[in-house]
Amino acid sequence: MGLLVTGGLVAALLALLGLGAAVHRLWRILKEEHRTATRAASLAALGALASVLLHEFFDYGLVLPANSVALAAVVGAACGVGLRGR
Repeated sequence: MGLLVTGGLVAALLALLGLGAAVHRLWRILKEEHRTATRAASLAALGALASVLLHEFFDYGLVLPANSVALAAVVGAACGVGLRGR
């Protein structure tokens, strides 16, 4: 909601597009990857996204830059893990 207010509709749509792409990539890794460590990283990132989404309904955690950067690092690392062999 804060992104919609501060960045407008375009920023909110771009954020949803990026979130959707990340979730799609993590879900594909979880379903198609054979290495346990890679699947665990994907599952951990999906869990982090779910917990932050739930937390955002009650508090403003992603307003703090450290929380946003930490979430981006975890999700980005998990999305990039499965790319090495392709």
